[in-house]
Amino acid sequence: VVPNSCATHALLSVLLNCPNIHLGSTLSRLKLHTSGMCPENKGWAIGNTPELACAHNSHAMPQAKRRQDKNTGVSTGRFTGEAYHFVSYVPIGGRLFELDGLKPYPMDHGPWKENEEWTEQFRRVITDRLGISTGEQLQDIRFNLMAVVPDRRLAISHKLTMLKTNRQIVLEALQQLVKLNRQENEKISDEEKARRLKQEEEKEVEGVFNVPTVNVEQSDNNGEVDENASGNQVKSENGMEKVVMCALDYATPLRIQTSPAHSSSSTDTSSEIGSAFNSPTQ
Repeated sequence: VVPNSCATHALLSVLLNCPNIHLGSTLSRLKLHTSGMCPENKGWAIGNTPELACAHNSHAMPQAKRRQDKNTGVSTGRFTGEAYHFVSYVPIGGRLFELDGLKPYPMDHGPWKENEEWTEQFRRVITDRLGISTGEQLQDIRFNLMAVVPDRRLAISHKLTMLKTNRQIVLEALQQLVKLNRQENEKISDEEKARRLKQEEEKEVEGVFNVPTVNVEQSDNNGEVDENASGNQVKSENGMEKVVMCALDYATPLRIQTSPAHSSSSTDTSSEIGSAFNSPTQ
């Protein structure tokens, strides 16, 4: 067994009994290999693990000793005497256990009360251990209380990785939404283009079949003609017919519309006002 390795044993006692942490390859292999071994063989296994030996030697201080005070028998410093010792207190299965590398088995301090943390049970145990609760004098109450907590760098790195993953998921979702929106807009645009093209074609067809007409009306006794198409009134002389022409589209054939009243004058020749059309009865 490696001497002065109680600090390493104390840390291992905490780490190997925490089910919710990632141990890594070295400690996972050690935990699996020493499962079911007796305490002595576990100590040998720890001493024969090169990674643990290197970590222990890089932090160990062999000269860390303390001497007894001459007057009170209380240790006051370093040099000679008993070496510092480390003990672990770990909650396991609802009970508080004391794990000491110098003892063959763990010490069970029982469960803690309902609706309280396990640290309250530890506080009562350590208070009794140091004699603070009984008020005894000349007790060595110098001790260091250390807690094994997760590395903040690892916790922050894990949180940063999680945030980056969430950011990537959100970006991919936004890109998908933009893609779907673009496709929907393109679909609507195509439908709008088709609708407008159809409307233009319908207008062209209506323009082809919109044939202009020529209205020929008989003037009344007063010699006045009312032209509905142009909205203009034309006066004639001697009761002659008036030929009124509307706007023509020379790309389409003409259609002549005559008045239903019988004409009294001959239309064999052109009228005095210079009509360009002859009577259809010729």
